Amino acid sequence: VFWSLFLLAAVSVCILGALIFAVLRGSLEQQFVARYQTLTRITGDTLVQLEEATERVSRTAVKHLYELDREHGLPSEDALKALKAPLNVDLIYIADQNGKFVRGTEETPDKRPKSLFMFCDGYRDLLNGHSPIEITPILPSYNPAAPYKFLMIPNATHTRILEVGIQLSFISKVLGKALQADTGLSSIGLYSPNGYNMASLQRDNLNIRPPSQELLDIEPGHYSLQGDKAVFVEKVPASVETCCECVMKKVVRPGEKYFYLLRTEASTAQLNQSLRATLRTLSIFLFLALVCALFFARLLAGRLGD
Repeated sequence: VFWSLFLLAAVSVCILGALIFAVLRGSLEQQFVARYQTLTRITGDTLVQLEEATERVSRTAVKHLYELDREHGLPSEDALKALKAPLNVDLIYIADQNGKFVRGTEETPDKRPKSLFMFCDGYRDLLNGHSPIEITPILPSYNPAAPYKFLMIPNATHTRILEVGIQLSFISKVLGKALQADTGLSSIGLYSPNGYNMASLQRDNLNIRPPSQELLDIEPGHYSLQGDKAVFVEKVPASVETCCECVMKKVVRPGEKYFYLLRTEASTAQLNQSLRATLRTLSIFLFLALVCALFFARLLAGRLGD
């Protein structure tokens, strides 16, 4: 009788303990996941807000360029280079009716792309009056540099396309602040829709790497707990969702809206520590419960024996 009562009580205590631990573990994991999903979304929102601010700067700069072209005709390259700093832009290009870059502040004429229209044939609409302005989202830079954002408008006579570009160096600063805000974060990166790593930070160093496949096994909005690390991927809407240049560069599929992917990787050490502490505490309570079960089983068995 005693052993039957004790075994019944012991099994009940163990089942109850396992259920309690499962509930507590689920709660701790949910808190951990919510913490980093929220941090990822806040970082994404900050990037989009700064992108929109960059767009406003570009609009102001290209309007100034428009007036300069309208009043004085085609500016010289020296004049354009002198404008970059006052206008807070990094690149200025002017293309003719054939898309040929006739002015530029960076490469020499022989090193410039042959035509603006090779990036997007739809840019011809700027000259035929079908499009008053073309804006790109944050585009990957396929060299060791920060990504760019471009804005284009036609000149007053629709004979030239005026283009300004801004290098988005603020991305690394935003990612760096996210890392500083949480010591559990080990890396954070901004990716284009095709999984190209536009900018990633590993605690202290900005790394722009070739196209990465590491995102393909995690759907946006989901996460993966992998041993000692957790990986989160969030989809961030871009301020500019339609981009024919992005399609031409195969950054996004035809008909698909442009977006960003923000990937964060965090250590699960703190989560595992909390789980171990919970398990230790629960084990103590289970041990005490088994001792009580043993005591009451003897007491009840003695009374039944009497």
